[in-house]
Amino acid sequence: MTGTTVEVYGPSSRSAINKAVSDTVFKDTAAERNGCYLIIYHGHFEAGSSAGPPPPGLKPPHYPIADNVWCAKEGYTDGGVDIRLSPAVTRLGGPVVVALKR
Repeated sequence: MTGTTVEVYGPSSRSAINKAVSDTVFKDTAAERNGCYLIIYHGHFEAGSSAGPPPPGLKPPHYPIADNVWCAKEGYTDGGVDIRLSPAVTRLGGPVVVALKR
């Protein structure tokens, strides 16, 4: 990661955050109905693959955004990488910009 800050959106429910980020819909547990936040990192990230490393001569894809969903009662729940941030994320409230310690 190359950035010195992260953007934090929320609080909201885990399902509302995932719908805003990836249009994924699922049912929240009681602990995920509120107090969840979306944390956006800007930098250079590679997507992992369960299939293993890319074939020789090919580089793994790089993404400028990584995101994590963190819920107060459960901690980290979801994460991913993306090319761009969905405009729907702004409906979650925020962002609050937080400086990272080095």
